[in-house]
Amino acid sequence: MLHCLSHIAWPHRLILLDQIIEPKQLRNAKQVSCGERHTIVVTGYGDVFAFGHGQYGKLGTGSDLDLYVPTQIKSFMGKSLRQVACGINHSAAF
Repeated sequence: MLHCLSHIAWPHRLILLDQIIEPKQLRNAKQVSCGERHTIVVTGYGDVFAFGHGQYGKLGTGSDLDLYVPTQIKSFMGKSLRQVACGINHSAAF
């Protein structure tokens, strides 16, 4: 189970989203890194999931769209990642 507390900046207001998500793919999570408004998860199988604020392409999806549920990042499929790190407006993987 992953408890998510995030927010969406909307013109002239801030909307808080507080939800519990339990995607089956994340049951084997081995590392979670949180930026200011986004999260990256690496599973024991080497899968990488991202969600949150997508501005500047920091989620690794190839777009700037926000993701409200953990979404597998296809560009990392078949790669052996050891660690991910999130900052305010970036993510790094190696």
